[in-house]
Amino acid sequence: MARLLRRIDSLFFSLLSLGGKNPTSRICVLLFFSWFLWRIWKFSVAPKWYPNRPKTYPYWIPFVGHTLSFFRDGDGTIMRARMYFKNDRAPFKLVIMGETVYVVTSPQDTASVHRQIENLSMDNWIKELMVQFGATSASINAMWSPKAMQSASKEPLAHVCQLLFRLQLNPGEYSNQVQERVLRKIHERMTWEEMPTSMILSEAHNSRVISLLHWSQNVLLQGATTSFFGKALLEVEPELFKYFFKFDESSWKLSYRIPPLLAKDLLRAKSFAQDAMQRYFDLPAASRADASWLVQSIEAKMRASGIPSRDIGRLVLMFYWTINANAWKSSFWMLTYIINDSNLRQSILDEVTPLLANNSLLSPVELAAQLCECLCLTSVYNEVLRLTASSVSVRTVVGPAAIGDLVLEKDARIVVPYRQMLLDEAVFGPDTNEFNHERFLQNPSLAKSSSFKPFGGGVTLCPGRQLAQREVLSFVALALCKFDLNMGEPLSNSHRNVPELEARIPCIGIMGPVAGQDVHTRVIRV
Repeated sequence: MARLLRRIDSLFFSLLSLGGKNPTSRICVLLFFSWFLWRIWKFSVAPKWYPNRPKTYPYWIPFVGHTLSFFRDGDGTIMRARMYFKNDRAPFKLVIMGETVYVVTSPQDTASVHRQIENLSMDNWIKELMVQFGATSASINAMWSPKAMQSASKEPLAHVCQLLFRLQLNPGEYSNQVQERVLRKIHERMTWEEMPTSMILSEAHNSRVISLLHWSQNVLLQGATTSFFGKALLEVEPELFKYFFKFDESSWKLSYRIPPLLAKDLLRAKSFAQDAMQRYFDLPAASRADASWLVQSIEAKMRASGIPSRDIGRLVLMFYWTINANAWKSSFWMLTYIINDSNLRQSILDEVTPLLANNSLLSPVELAAQLCECLCLTSVYNEVLRLTASSVSVRTVVGPAAIGDLVLEKDARIVVPYRQMLLDEAVFGPDTNEFNHERFLQNPSLAKSSSFKPFGGGVTLCPGRQLAQREVLSFVALALCKFDLNMGEPLSNSHRNVPELEARIPCIGIMGPVAGQDVHTRVIRV
């Protein structure tokens, strides 16, 4: 160490002499030398001084860290960092806008994160989201202050709302009610007459070329929105979907706390959706009586805690985002791959056509349950999830915590990007970046692999995963059986047989296609 200090001292005076007596030159030399010392300490000395801490992926600019790289290609940044550390899958550290972010990419370490519920908390992340969604400090305090009136265990209202969310979506009585509503709405929308004109690109007798992207969006969002909120929300704001899509595209900026200056697109879309939600909750309760049990229960709890309509709308928008962000994208990708492979399409038709032939004898829920038993159909569904899911779990270190032998700094953030495991060649094979509809058909055990976590895990395991699967499979089966689908002629530059996956922009759910890309599908009435 003494020898190193002597060499640094010698280097400093050598550099200073190069700067001469010019003050500007000397300042530049001092700045460079300070940067040089920081660099040596950060990436050479500190890792040896603190061997029990996750290593930092090197970067050049203090505070800024990996921010710019992450903006340009979040998944690529994580991949490059993993390869820099020789793909040992050990947790490593990124710096985003001065914040320490630990990245976990192995199933074993992910399980460790899930187990440490007390010291690795998601509550701070949820509180930050509430702030970023624009709720007032008074309402946020009401959500997190334990009160006897909220539950027998004196849980804060935020936890009570999470429990209500799970009760509505996890298998059971409440889930059956909402599944019946959502799936029935999908059946109603999947008719020739119900196709919105906005998605029709050209039309002839019993034949249309449509935007597959808009068809998936419209049917899935329409079904979920009216099932959870009744008719009033879309009556209050008919253009809600337009702004929700814009919000969803840039919603990753919330999770990574991107400054407002770099998130203007997000803020504009969010403001519009928040205004729609506030106007909805300003309506008399009688005009919203067809809302789901979940929405009515959450509203009642929040009003009992003194939270006004404005903040109810902003907080419920978080639930709306969770419910509607992913199913339509899965549907889009499933149909895209199916209509591009005639053999695959025929295999699925052989499975689902007999079920749809008995559609009149089955309720939408019963039909969806049987679709989940179709091996080829569910294999395609799992492969689409594996290839397109970019789910992320976020935790904050609030107490003493470690992953293996590595000690974590308090107040640091932990991110688990499940996509890094979903593309693991050691688990899923050398063609992991390609769509292979037989992957889960040939090896069904992959669906139970610890690396296959498209819906997250631990306390953040998505409670709506069963509903999402049934929504998607119902939409895909109805589309294939009620219409003759083929690849339509390109009607604009947006058409792609298989669009590019938008993997460069960080995402916390299912990734969509690159902006401006679509599939033009010929739909023939049968």
